[in-house]
Amino acid sequence: MEFKNNRALQVYRFMEGLQFSTAKANLGRAKFLTGIINGIKERDTDLVEIAKMRGHLDDNGEPVKIKDDNGEHFDIPDKNRLDYAKDVQALDNDVMVINVTPYKNKYKALMEALYNYSEPLGGNDALVLDLITTELDKEFPDIAKKFDEDDE
Repeated sequence: MEFKNNRALQVYRFMEGLQFSTAKANLGRAKFLTGIINGIKERDTDLVEIAKMRGHLDDNGEPVKIKDDNGEHFDIPDKNRLDYAKDVQALDNDVMVINVTPYKNKYKALMEALYNYSEPLGGNDALVLDLITTELDKEFPDIAKKFDEDDE
């Protein structure tokens, strides 16, 4: 499955809040969340590398962070801000990959649970659900076809 880095946190928060009635679906959810967390960690590591290239560094060669009204962020000199912003945008548009193969049956159970999910969805949750099921459909077209037949 593939997700753009800039959607990972939204996908994680959505999946984190779901509860399923079967152990297999919950185990699939746990494997999915682990994959998303690993992707977020990789993105964070890449962001530090960008900050090392573009920002001020401390005595240990690590990027300096500052806190202000906008929260905590890397200290990027004005002359490098545009390049830093471009690098971060490119990173956010990169795709993280979650390998479903080792846990195929758990992901199939998760997919079925998502298609049968009956709790109300608010905000952008339906869009995130669509994003996730679209990716699962690519991995398991046989199951997707079964649910597509329900639309006919």
